Parts: sequence; C-alpha cells; structure tokens
Amino acid sequence: MSSKIHSQYQSTAVTTSRPRHLIVMLHQGGVKYLNLAERHLADGEWEATSNCLIRAQDIICEIRLAFGEDEGDELVQGVRGVYGYMHRRLVEANTRKDSESLAEVREMLREMSEAWAAAGQGTDEKGRDRRPFDASG
Repeated sequence: MSSKIHSQYQSTAVTTSRPRHLIVMLHQGGVKYLNLAERHLADGEWEATSNCLIRAQDIICEIRLAFGEDEGDELVQGVRGVYGYMHRRLVEANTRKDSESLAEVREMLREMSEAWAAAGQGTDEKGRDRRPFDASG
C-alpha cells in the first residue's frame, strides 16, 4: 500500500471511529512506537530511540487528556495517575536508555488496549449496552 493511500486510510479510520475505538487505536500506536524504540535502542540508534519514545509519550498524554480534569471523580483521577506514571517511566527510559522501563510501559499499554477493546465489544454505535439482559448477575 502506498504511503499516501495508507495515510488517507488512517485519517478516515480516525475521523469515523467511536471514542472507545480511538482510545484503543492510540494504545496500539503507543505499543508500535515502543516496539520501534526497543529495536533502535538495541542497535544503539539513540536519536531514533528518542524520537520513538517521544511519540509514545505524546500518545500517552493524548490518552490522559481524554479523561478530562474532573478532580472529584476518584476513578478518573486513578486512571489519569496510571497514564502519568507511564509517561514518567518513558521519560526515564529516554534519559537513561532503559529498556526495562520501556518494556514495562509497553506491557501496560497492551493490557489497557485489551481492556478498552473488551469494554467496547458489548455496545452499539451510541455506546448503549447491546448484550442480552442477564438476571443471573
């Protein structure tokens, strides 16, 4: 697929996706950049490593911003704290060229991506639950 066609496809996918799907796509993008960063780090390509880590940091910031600034909601604050932790670990990975920090955040992003994907599986395009009612609890 040519670069232009791929770019147009990605742009269309982003503009037509539901919010949960966008969150999953952001997580997957973060994982992609961390995989690239790990390869560059192993090859001693410091500038390329740094660029990939910065892209992953930017993605994490975007995800974190999606949760807003609701100071009263403990769940929101907890989730924002997790993404803040991931961001700090990537800054450490970048300054120390630390593959362990990088791997830790990559695994966290994978797990969060799977959780967001699973959360969106039982809803329709308006976010309503479409699973059958189950009274068994």
